[in-house]
Amino acid sequence: MTSLTTNAVVEKTASEKENFFYGFSVNGDEVFCREAYENANGLLAHLDNVGALLEEMLKMADLTRVEVHGPPEELEKLKAPLAHF
Repeated sequence: MTSLTTNAVVEKTASEKENFFYGFSVNGDEVFCREAYENANGLLAHLDNVGALLEEMLKMADLTRVEVHGPPEELEKLKAPLAHF
């Protein structure tokens, strides 16, 4: 994955109102994305905002794990929308 691609996603995420932080780190050939949102709606808005860039990134790398943490009522809102992950 190129830094140009990760930089583009970070820049696009900067305008999201319910985003607390968003960034990438690299360990060898693995790239980790760490992000936090105020609530489930913030995460869903993020996915809508960066959808095209995420599709581009997934052509270059395999998604090996997704973890979502939060209160049960917020996690419930994400089950259906994130089922494809």
